[in-house]
Amino acid sequence: MAEDIKILWEKKKDFCKQEKLRGNSNQPKAPKIFRYMKQLVLNFLLFLFSCSSPVTRNDAVIRFKGQEYDFGTISLKEEVYYGFEFSNPGKMPLVM
Repeated sequence: MAEDIKILWEKKKDFCKQEKLRGNSNQPKAPKIFRYMKQLVLNFLLFLFSCSSPVTRNDAVIRFKGQEYDFGTISLKEEVYYGFEFSNPGKMPLVM
């Protein structure tokens, strides 16, 4: 009797496999509208996640006191110097 059950079980598995290959599986497929809605909701959630406010970082920041300096008229071979002042308002050290 156990062998008969095993044979029937194998036949059922083969039948199910053939039906699945033919596209006649017993599991009902969701209508296309539900698949599209699921994809739309997932895309919307991904969009919301990507548009969320960025995490505030405390990286090093360089800020110059003046953006430009006018050297005026300089004659040929005259050496001029100017020191740009800068600061680091960030929390991390500034490495140059």
